[in-house]
Amino acid sequence: MKRTTLRVFLILFFLLGTLQPLFSLARILLYGGLFEYNFTYLRAAEAALVGKSIYSFGDINYPPLALFLFIPFHFLPVFWGQIVWSIISLSCLLLALYLSFRVLGIGWKWNNLSLILPLTLLAFPTKWTFGLGQINNAILLLMVLGFFFYRKDKFLLSGLSLGVATSLKIVPGALLLYFLVKKKFKIFVSGIITVITLFLLSGLVFGFNLVGEYFTKVVPATLGIGGKYTYYNQAASGFFSRVINNGNNAATATIIFSLLILVVTLYLLLRQKEVDAFGYSLIISTILLINSFSWQHHFVWLLFPFLVFLKASPYKGILFISYLLVAFNIKRPELLMSSFFDKILLSHVFLGNFLLWLLLVFLISRKGEKILH
Repeated sequence: MKRTTLRVFLILFFLLGTLQPLFSLARILLYGGLFEYNFTYLRAAEAALVGKSIYSFGDINYPPLALFLFIPFHFLPVFWGQIVWSIISLSCLLLALYLSFRVLGIGWKWNNLSLILPLTLLAFPTKWTFGLGQINNAILLLMVLGFFFYRKDKFLLSGLSLGVATSLKIVPGALLLYFLVKKKFKIFVSGIITVITLFLLSGLVFGFNLVGEYFTKVVPATLGIGGKYTYYNQAASGFFSRVINNGNNAATATIIFSLLILVVTLYLLLRQKEVDAFGYSLIISTILLINSFSWQHHFVWLLFPFLVFLKASPYKGILFISYLLVAFNIKRPELLMSSFFDKILLSHVFLGNFLLWLLLVFLISRKGEKILH
């Protein structure tokens, strides 16, 4: 009887957890539009095709390589282009999930899939990635491929995957630095060569002035982006900007916190003898903590760290708390800015990721890195 009840519950949860997010996406596609896809990607493609700098708008900060992805969609009807983009995004997410299962030794079985897939799709970072038409699922797949190919001893492909990810969004370059620290020089060199080659290719096609503009204007500007107190910024900069009214003090607290996170992370990684899933996950968590501006949709990248922890740690109750903090969303954040507690609540994603970071630090310090070798 209990087994039957559990099976019915899992079936219902699986159906609800998978169909509800897909239904929401279908409504956006039918009655609205993917904001990032329409407002950023298509606008950037149109500007590039007429010889205009995509950075002249002031709000586009993707590297020039991204134009190779955006331009083909310019020639599709908007409605059908959004559908194709969403299918590609979903495929990237599912493939990243499948490869994570394989490399971590998680059985691709009903009992696992019936819980993990719905929890993945129901998480707000995932739903927002789909709803905006964001590129994050593709970056997630490239991150997972970087580790997957490493475990298969295909070092050049590992570096290639991370090099492409870095050429689309600079922050995954931290994973290349992780392999450098671990003296996996083939991966690091392969990644760096990939980045250089792709930027050179972008310069040949779209002009080296655009590449220069990206490095001299866009990258420095992202470090000083304003409005860090906004609810949707869940990096350390957002947390301290919300809880500390003075802007200079908030910036100082962010710098001190970020340096402490970096020092602890680097110390633990140097203590590890080999590359492992815990260290790789710690880098991903650290990126999101100390990045100058971590939008909530970026936290779909935590899929891999969550699966690593789920596979190898006995502290699954604490992990679930971390997941809930990252996964839920406050629809009217402007109503919760009056008290200190409200501002803490508005930082729930940051706190969930920080909790995950602490758990990873604890496991690595307890030699948890041996679990997933």
